[in-house]
Amino acid sequence: MLLATDIDDVLLPTFAAFLQFHNDQYGSSLRLEDITQYQFDSYMGVDHEEGERRIRGFHNSEYFAHLTPYAGAAPVLEELAGKHEIIAISGRNFGMGQSTQDWMKQYFPFVRNTYLTNHFGGGRPKVELCQELGVELFIEDAPVHADLCRAAGIPVILLDQPWNQSSNGVPRAYGWQGEKSMAA
Repeated sequence: MLLATDIDDVLLPTFAAFLQFHNDQYGSSLRLEDITQYQFDSYMGVDHEEGERRIRGFHNSEYFAHLTPYAGAAPVLEELAGKHEIIAISGRNFGMGQSTQDWMKQYFPFVRNTYLTNHFGGGRPKVELCQELGVELFIEDAPVHADLCRAAGIPVILLDQPWNQSSNGVPRAYGWQGEKSMAA
């Protein structure tokens, strides 16, 4: 089976680190549990352009550079890689290609390939890439991608996050041991 996983907020706690960066840099007091929709810039109280600027600042910060995987993510995926082919599909922008590849090789060397879709820069939807590659199961955190994949007939496991509580009917995992049992 070809199993695909998202990267940010599935393999590593990107948004929690972004909130720490944002709180430290901009004097906010945002908490992960308060982020209940996928439109993150609305929580910063800024327009989309300023939100993108802040996110780019985060990507160039030590907060981002020192991110490590969620506990259990690497051993569970490595075990699954013994039975399935594993790839990563991320909405990250194309300019992050080398740093993403390096990070994946460091923590997830058994993942066969990593694809970026440039989601926020007008790139292609993840569902199109999943269809093109023949993905048979997708592990995701974003409701929009999960719902589009499900509508296209691609099974999805949603890694539980505060912003995906509105997705109904999608199998949900509450951590990487849950992912393991659902994807096995």
